[in-house]
Amino acid sequence: MALVRSGRPLKAEPTVWPAVASFVCFQGATLAFVWRLVREHGIGWSGLFGFANDRNRAMMTGVLVATIFFPVGLGLKMIVSLVLASLGIDVKEQTAVELLNRASSAELMAMFVAAVVLAPLAEEFLFRGVLYPVIKHAGFPKLALWGTSVLFAVIHVNLVTLLPLLVLAIVLVQLYERTNNLLATITAHTTFNVLNFGLFFVIKHGADKLPPHP
Repeated sequence: MALVRSGRPLKAEPTVWPAVASFVCFQGATLAFVWRLVREHGIGWSGLFGFANDRNRAMMTGVLVATIFFPVGLGLKMIVSLVLASLGIDVKEQTAVELLNRASSAELMAMFVAAVVLAPLAEEFLFRGVLYPVIKHAGFPKLALWGTSVLFAVIHVNLVTLLPLLVLAIVLVQLYERTNNLLATITAHTTFNVLNFGLFFVIKHGADKLPPHP
């Protein structure tokens, strides 16, 4: 039902659930694709993605790499924002941030699960676990590195985060190469998203405590 104020009907604020559902469906479809691929090859998850290769060290390395990269990513994002502003290009918040700002508690929980569980799994399986090695083994290692990294950055559809995510993708590829275990990149991706969530809540909590503008 529409709200009415001063004789004019106002539309109710749209919920975040449709965007969350769309995001979950996309990540779920990606995981289903990878699952079918693994099943058809009959290699097994551990054999195909190196899950048995020094598992604990791979995961610890992933956490460390993400923690070190996080401030670097923030710095790159700030530089891009300043450059775009100097060029007169309107800088908009990432869609995910806009959704977080108007999400209810239940919606925030759903977005958190999607961002720190589904997204790292689906995106790492697809980009570093499937696309990168397939293109590389086809004889195009540079295309594998840059092609999958650019695609990873582009699918997030935000100009400000394009460079930071491109660099992150390159770092994740190198992490996978050095550990030979996709758990390293999944853990790094998860840690990076958790840190971003944490930063959002710190900023939001601090902003809520500020006195209102006169």
